[in-house]
Amino acid sequence: MFGRFYKILIGTFLILIVLIILYIIFFVPISTTFNVAVNTERIEYTTLDKNNSRIVLLDAEVATLDSILVTNFEGNIDLNSNVKVTIERISNGPISIVLENESGESVGNVYHGENGELFHKGSEFLEIYIYNIAKKTEEGQTFIFSIEGDVNIGRSVNYEIFGESTALLRGGEIKMIGKSFLSNDNFEAGSEVLNLGDRLVFDDIQSKTFGFVTINENSCMKAAYRIASKQARVIKPGPQNENNGYVISASRLDMILNDRNVQGFIILLGALIGITTLITGIRETLKLKIFKKIIQ
Repeated sequence: MFGRFYKILIGTFLILIVLIILYIIFFVPISTTFNVAVNTERIEYTTLDKNNSRIVLLDAEVATLDSILVTNFEGNIDLNSNVKVTIERISNGPISIVLENESGESVGNVYHGENGELFHKGSEFLEIYIYNIAKKTEEGQTFIFSIEGDVNIGRSVNYEIFGESTALLRGGEIKMIGKSFLSNDNFEAGSEVLNLGDRLVFDDIQSKTFGFVTINENSCMKAAYRIASKQARVIKPGPQNENNGYVISASRLDMILNDRNVQGFIILLGALIGITTLITGIRETLKLKIFKKIIQ
């Protein structure tokens, strides 16, 4: 009776172990690098430090909350940490860049481009506009802004402001890259298409974002950046909160299906098990033949 009970207990324990292993393989995300390429009317990022946090301005209008400081300005802004940068360009309109320091301190300093002299010690808010984009691109000028920090793209379309256009994500693609646990190699774990009005939110971010925004003769702007995170969520238009959306990430199943190092290890392990089983079978067969000869 006790022997049967122990057999049932061991069998249940083995089934639980198998279920746990399957759950880890299919559902537990692994650290993923997300390569994001989007066509969007709005992108927002928050600087995490002062390293390389700079915006280069060409023929720009710079303003505070109270007044316009300068027009047709050429130079750059060295951003401080904890500055929220919102870049917008709706359709073929002007470029709008809003700088806000969330801690209430200066957003950074504005410098002339020709001699590098200080033009303005920024307050907690600055707004930049660049007009006549179509004319400038026809003359061969394009605009590139580096982005580095904590990035958000897309915007909820649930609430619209009368008389204003809502800047939103138009479309794009996310490629997910995983890291092999057997080497320093990476593997592609699949991709996800972003559609009109989607939002992209990252959970458990493991590195700051690196990338750039480019604005040219096409409408809106294109952004390309990468970020390491445990997982991301795509939030579709409609009633939503920060916990909505569906999760995307690389998994151990992706590693098994796409990582050549893991595939090679599994093949080698299977070959070793097969060879061991074959040798064991041959030994048992030989033992059985020897035993039969002894009996005869």
